[in-house]
Amino acid sequence: MKRESGNSAEQLSSIRSTPFYDRNVIKVIALACVLIVFSMLLIGFLSYYFTEREVIKKLKNKELGYIAQSVASKVEGRIERAKETSLLLADDPSVVEWVRSGEQNEELSRIVLEKLKMNGQKLDYSNSFIVSSVSGQYWSENGTVLEIMSKDNPDDDWFYQTLISGKKADVIVDYNDARKQSFVFVNVLIGDASSPIGVAGVGLSLKDLSDDFESYKYSADSRMWMVDASGTIHLSDRFELTGSRLSDIVSRETYDKVMDGFHRDVQVLESYNLNGELVDMISYPIQTMNMRLLFQIPRSDTVYFLNSIKINTAIAILIALFSTVFFFSMFLAN
Repeated sequence: MKRESGNSAEQLSSIRSTPFYDRNVIKVIALACVLIVFSMLLIGFLSYYFTEREVIKKLKNKELGYIAQSVASKVEGRIERAKETSLLLADDPSVVEWVRSGEQNEELSRIVLEKLKMNGQKLDYSNSFIVSSVSGQYWSENGTVLEIMSKDNPDDDWFYQTLISGKKADVIVDYNDARKQSFVFVNVLIGDASSPIGVAGVGLSLKDLSDDFESYKYSADSRMWMVDASGTIHLSDRFELTGSRLSDIVSRETYDKVMDGFHRDVQVLESYNLNGELVDMISYPIQTMNMRLLFQIPRSDTVYFLNSIKINTAIAILIALFSTVFFFSMFLAN
């Protein structure tokens, strides 16, 4: 009897020292592991989703607008300075008297022609001109007469149309196919706008602004253009595109959206480029020239830094998974 009692005690001790795993416990542990991994995946997905949405929202509502406004202000600033220069020239008493006298006064000729040269050389304008309705002479920044204006010459229509327009100052953008450049001409009526005696003004090339466009770009693949109501590109971050048609370099959907909203306020667009990539674009009005500034950036460039969130989330999930497995393995081993 004593021997049997001793054997029973040994068996009980052996049973207690042997690990025994309940299937329900295993199921709970497995479920816990799955829940932890699922939670990490869900947190990572939601973090990425909301971060991406906020980044895109900030880009559309602020950054694109700031960039477009800065560039448009720079362009309009140059136009305003050209307009001020033209107004000073047209309203100068010596210019008014000289034109009214038929440009016959030698002393006034010296003074006026010196001012024309100064606009072309010192103020760095492409053209500076005075055209008289009294004599019909077109005076250039070189101080010479380029031509005599004639109503029979179609190329001179701009002059006669300006005279009868009644607008003291007008800004004209013209693309020169021979030079492959766009020029801005500011035409100001000499004398009273209701009965002008001529037109004076300056012209400037937009070529120099192409370098500024390049510096304002958000990324290497972003694009910037200035287009008129016909869809002609007058300025681009790539100068060789000057004079091209917008419809040739953007999708039909984007082109239609831009043209349909040409006379509206600021537009923020979302579409696809010719390579099928999702892009964001802002269309910003340039009031002084009746043009739109277009700034386009691929969505992939906007959210590129979010890739690090994906990688870090994946690493965190793997660490959590291995840590969970290790923890429960140690727990069961003990």
